Amino acid sequence: MLKKPLLALAISTLSLQASETDIGLSYGFHDMFVSNITRSSLHGGGTSHTLGVNTSIFVEHRTDSDIVIGGSEEVYFDRDQDHLDPDHIPIWFKFNVYADGPLIRMTDSFNFMWHLNFQNKQNTTSGIEREIKNMYGLGLDYSPSSFHLALNAYAGFFYLEIDDDAPIQYSKTQAKQYERSDLGLGTSSLSFKLESSWNMTENFTILGHVQNWSSTGVGSGWLENEYVAEINYATDGWIKKSKLHLRATGSVINSVSTPEFS
Repeated sequence: MLKKPLLALAISTLSLQASETDIGLSYGFHDMFVSNITRSSLHGGGTSHTLGVNTSIFVEHRTDSDIVIGGSEEVYFDRDQDHLDPDHIPIWFKFNVYADGPLIRMTDSFNFMWHLNFQNKQNTTSGIEREIKNMYGLGLDYSPSSFHLALNAYAGFFYLEIDDDAPIQYSKTQAKQYERSDLGLGTSSLSFKLESSWNMTENFTILGHVQNWSSTGVGSGWLENEYVAEINYATDGWIKKSKLHLRATGSVINSVSTPEFS
C-alpha cells in the first residue's frame, strides 16, 4: 500500500472571462511526500519529500443549458533529491478533461447530474509511471446559494503502471525480476465520490472531496482512495482577477488488491 500526499500552493490569474468561458493560468510550488518506501541502495526507507514548482493552464465553458465543459494541464518540476527512480526525469504531468450537466432538474438547488471525467497522470516522483482514469457517472447535486454538496457514482476504466525501478513497498522487481508489462494493471472500475464546497465570504472558499476506485474486473477489490482539501482566496488586491490556492491531496493505492502487484 502506497501513501502519497501532495501539498501545493499556487496563484492563478484569469486571462479571459467572456461568453461564459474562463481561461486561466496558475503557478506555485509543491511538496510531494511518499511513505512506505522499502530500504534500498538509493533510499534508506521510510518517507521521501520532494519539493518543486508547478504551473497549469485551465479552460472551462458553460453553455446556456448549464452544461460545463473543461480541461486542465498541470506540469510539475521537481527538485528530486531522493531519486526513488534512478532514471526519473524530474518533470511530471497531470491532464484532466471533464463535462457535466443537469439530467433532471428537481428544484432550483437540487439536480440529478451526468458526469464525464478523463484523467491522466505521467511520470510522477512517487513511482507511478502512468495512471489513467476514464469514468462516466451520475450524481445528486445540492447547491443552495453559497454551499455545494454532491454525491456521484461512476463506472469506467482504471489503469495504473508502477515504475520498475521505484523502491516502494509493492515494487519488488529485483527479487522477482518483473518485466515492465507485469507492473501495469488495466481493469473496469467503479468509483464513488463525495464533494463539498462553502463560500464562507465573497473572497474565501473552502472545498474538498473523498473518492474511492474499486476493480470490477481483474483482481476485484479497492484500487485507490483519494482525499483532497483546498482553500481559495480571491487576491484581486494583489493581481487583478487572481486567486490564491492552497491544496492538500492524499492518495492511498492498494498494492495487494490485484495479483499483478502481489
